[in-house]
Amino acid sequence: MSSLISQVEKLKGRDNYGSWKVEMRAALRIEKLWTDVVEMKTKDEKGVLKQVDPEKDEAALARITLCVDKSLHSHIRTADSAFMAWNSLAKAFDDSGLLRRVMLLQDLSSCRLVDFESPSAYCDKLITTAQKLNDLNFVVSDEWLGSLLLAGLPLDYRPMIMGLENSGVNITADLVKCRILQDVLTTSTNNESALFVKKGNKKKIKCFKCNLYGHYANKCGASAQGNESVSKPDRGDRERKQRPKGGDRRTFLTAVSTSSNSWYLDSGSSCHITNTEGHLLDAKSSDVTTIATADNNNMLVNKQGRVELKVEANGNIFDIDVTDTLYVPGATANLLSVSKIVKNGNKVVFSKQGARVYDKNGILFATADIENSIYRLNVVPTQSSFLAAASTDLWHHRLGHLNQKGIEYLKDNASGITGDTKMSKICEICIRGKHARSPFRNSTKRADEILGLIHSDLCCMETASIGGARYMLTCLDDYSRYVHVYTLKEKSQVAGKLKEFCALVENQTGQRIKLFRSDGGTEFCNSLLDSFFKSKGIVHQKSTRYTPQSNGRAERVQRTLVEKGRSMLADAGLSKVYWNFAVLAAAYLQNRSPARVLDGKTPFELWTGQKPDLSNLRVFGCEAWVQVPKQRRKKWDEKSEKLIFIGYPEDYKAYRFIHPRTKDLVVSRDVVFMEGSGSSEVEDGIESLPTEVPVSLPVPAATESQEDPETSQVKQETQQNKEDDPTLVPLPGCSDDEEDFLGWDDSVIPDDDDGGSSLRRSERVPKPRTFPDYVTYYTQGTFDADEPLTYEQAVESPDAASWNLAMEDEFSSLKKNETFSVVELPAGKKTLSTRWVYRIKGKLCVEKGT
Repeated sequence: MSSLISQVEKLKGRDNYGSWKVEMRAALRIEKLWTDVVEMKTKDEKGVLKQVDPEKDEAALARITLCVDKSLHSHIRTADSAFMAWNSLAKAFDDSGLLRRVMLLQDLSSCRLVDFESPSAYCDKLITTAQKLNDLNFVVSDEWLGSLLLAGLPLDYRPMIMGLENSGVNITADLVKCRILQDVLTTSTNNESALFVKKGNKKKIKCFKCNLYGHYANKCGASAQGNESVSKPDRGDRERKQRPKGGDRRTFLTAVSTSSNSWYLDSGSSCHITNTEGHLLDAKSSDVTTIATADNNNMLVNKQGRVELKVEANGNIFDIDVTDTLYVPGATANLLSVSKIVKNGNKVVFSKQGARVYDKNGILFATADIENSIYRLNVVPTQSSFLAAASTDLWHHRLGHLNQKGIEYLKDNASGITGDTKMSKICEICIRGKHARSPFRNSTKRADEILGLIHSDLCCMETASIGGARYMLTCLDDYSRYVHVYTLKEKSQVAGKLKEFCALVENQTGQRIKLFRSDGGTEFCNSLLDSFFKSKGIVHQKSTRYTPQSNGRAERVQRTLVEKGRSMLADAGLSKVYWNFAVLAAAYLQNRSPARVLDGKTPFELWTGQKPDLSNLRVFGCEAWVQVPKQRRKKWDEKSEKLIFIGYPEDYKAYRFIHPRTKDLVVSRDVVFMEGSGSSEVEDGIESLPTEVPVSLPVPAATESQEDPETSQVKQETQQNKEDDPTLVPLPGCSDDEEDFLGWDDSVIPDDDDGGSSLRRSERVPKPRTFPDYVTYYTQGTFDADEPLTYEQAVESPDAASWNLAMEDEFSSLKKNETFSVVELPAGKKTLSTRWVYRIKGKLCVEKGT
């Protein structure tokens, strides 16, 4: 049973359904499972269909399933019986429609013997196609099929057709097939005799395109060489061979590899032949268009000319002029016709040691040695043969290693270049000097799910941020294009941030990271991350060195974020030290911007499954009035201060701001934005003040005694801290019933002051003011936003060398003037802290020399 099933070819589709159906039906019939199980035609004595035996039904269904390819199991997956499975496959693949019939009829009527490798293949194709039509209930009679077999034969078979017509027998497919196969001319080749002369009169296979023997029509080189097919002889010329123009020119075709400068004596060749155009002198068009080889193949003749050869005999060198030499590109060797040599009065003597050529006077002027059973003429290289040998390789060097296409172009568009244009070997010098990188194909594939593939890269910034960050780490999800950004102070933080990233995204999405792709830098390729990836089951793919194209998506998203951040800084008028806030805000906006690869959707929508809410967006770098908490102000202090908006914090439903003078970070939701005006604290770093601002007379002492004791307590620390290297890109906030964190009008801001509370006076004795009769004036200062504020920022800035030089100069001056001395720190005392006092001199100071 198993042997029968294994012999049935599996059903692979509509192409083999016809043959599969026949084989499968036969196998089921052998096992008695066809009539009563699949066809369900077995009836009892009363004429009622018998109930199918469940065991036989399951056996038949199993056999059908095993003989169907796995890719087609979907058609029978739900079948409960062999009958249902058989009918399902018939509906899917038994195409008996009109289109199928038309296609088969076209195949049947268009078959020609010349299109097939052998007459046997031609007959099998027609008979098989007719059987397929019969399976579709389109009857192709045996006589009609025999007629179609005869209709596809070339004119050479006309006598056979006439013989069948006059015989009076009924035309059938089998009869015609037998007659065709009997008429095939077999080939008997002799490899050794094919080298020189044709021995015997063997029958050969005939080509129906060129009417020559020795090859099939599908291997005929006539059309490939640009020739028109030789016209077929008519009925009366069947036995006459087509003679090429210029007489019957014959030569041999050797299978031995030969040099382009070697010449061979050929007793079977009727003309001199060269396969190298560079050998010809005084070349002209040839009267002979083709020559026939010993195996009756035809080769084209391109040109005709003379060849100058220097030959050696008994230590003497003779110059000979070989006239009427044909240039045949398809020849495998350069041949000298013995018959032509003898025709000119010379004498050729062959022996076991070689060959000798004598002139009319009996003087020996040429010799030939036996090489691979053929006679090679002893030739001294000439300038002509040297040019031929040097053809492409030497011209390649002469032309400064020009490529082959360039040499071929110059050969047709310049003079002085002769010979074959095919390079004989690969130029190693070109590889060493011109080796180009393999092109990188654009990747069009995309991950199938979130976290299926993560692209990551680390980017170094030329300027440190206010908090000292110098690196930007990006992690891009390939499926959603959602990007997470981290700003780092050192490369050593990469491993920790990636662990933090993996824990965050896997917890947020419920998915696990499958592939992680990065470059081969040590920040990604180290034992710490390798062990982490292995423990998480993450495959780490690394690009090769100096090939950023291999990690192109990570490179591209960094470029996008930097360009967007640069534009935002320029629009806001902020300096480069704010780059970290700019890229974090750029990533927040990029995740909420449509992408063409996502069919117009946003990364946020694919990442979270929700459409983004953009009502909270504000112009980056704009001014904003931020309310000061009442715990941090007195009764008569202003309730708002003007800060600069720099982004969206991750862990607050609020906005992030920076104080233009103190560089403190502030997170607040009580804010009024001034989006119409950009930041005015950009270049100077402080709020612009008038040149002179008069201050009122000293405040009476009673005013200070009125201070509320509640407001005089120590200020509580709120969300106003020095920058601590913000790292995370804001993740999408969830909507709830709380009030939105948007700004509002002054008219709806609630008053924090208790208007009904009574004032209490302080009992403290006021301290007398120093110089109470002085009037204080403020002057506007200059501050460069790029100036370092600490020693650490100075030595890490691009101008570190200049700062070090200034510090050394100042220290030398202090030592020279003996302004300090080094002593031991007294017990119980503390040293004073240091403060950065260096500044960049302005233009006015430089002009005055200060």
